[in-house]
Amino acid sequence: MRRRGVSLALTICLALVESVAQGADPPLPTSCELTQNVSGVFTAGSARYELHGKCYIGTAYTTWSAVALYENQRYKESLRVGNSEGTAVGSIDSISRMPCVEDPWLTHTKCEADITREITEPGQSLSLWLQAHFYPRNRQYNAFSATFNYDRGPLLAKRGADLQAEARRLRHSTQPVPLITPTIVAPTANALFFNGVAVPIKIVAPQGMSVTSFNVKIESRNAQGVWTVLTTVPVTTAEATSPSGYVGWGAPGNGKGAAMIARPGSYRVSAQVAYPQQTGWSSPVEFVVTTPNKAVQKGPKMFGP
Repeated sequence: MRRRGVSLALTICLALVESVAQGADPPLPTSCELTQNVSGVFTAGSARYELHGKCYIGTAYTTWSAVALYENQRYKESLRVGNSEGTAVGSIDSISRMPCVEDPWLTHTKCEADITREITEPGQSLSLWLQAHFYPRNRQYNAFSATFNYDRGPLLAKRGADLQAEARRLRHSTQPVPLITPTIVAPTANALFFNGVAVPIKIVAPQGMSVTSFNVKIESRNAQGVWTVLTTVPVTTAEATSPSGYVGWGAPGNGKGAAMIARPGSYRVSAQVAYPQQTGWSSPVEFVVTTPNKAVQKGPKMFGP
């Protein structure tokens, strides 16, 4: 089975290289579809979705999964692409920089946003292939997973139920209850990093809780000592608990917005469980980004694997 999956990925890449060599655009998929019902978790100020599907290219196909967050009239989408055996082969992260007045996953409205996309998988050929298949040049709006025509009725019903449950919790939260949150284990407090370098973020889920994904919040402190939210990023449990941690923030990359790049200054990171049951935010962990020529010889130890 593994040899067949590798052969499929090789066939796709060879077809891409041949088409590029001949000056032609990479072949687009004949069709894409959802393979599971869309799931959503809602609060008064945000919505989070998980979607799974396939895209067919001739007789071959690729699998894909997406985690999307809609908050403050903007969205973030993390798209993971795999081969026919489900093995991950690439990813695309999209962030809208202009307001989307309505939630495109909930209402199926087109969001003509200025979108930043970063392709994070290795290999230029695969990068071109992903860009051509999942974000062709004629699609200037919407995240990929918001373009499918599925029944929004169950999501609307789920949103109503989630908001009612949230309102009940607020009405009956007169007694103090223990705050359940994940724990940031990396970076460590006062860790030192160089600017333009990825900052590994590792998270431990609350004890006894099975977690699918987290929301990670990065804040910076200005000269007056005021903390400002730079970005909130959806991160899968696989990334957050891997030996290297989540490394999508800090290093510059193609199409990366300023909020995703580490520059000299003071920062802090916090996390919450996003799915299947949202929790409160963890205690923030502060760290410092500096330039190499300002790093002291006996400064705080940098995070490493």
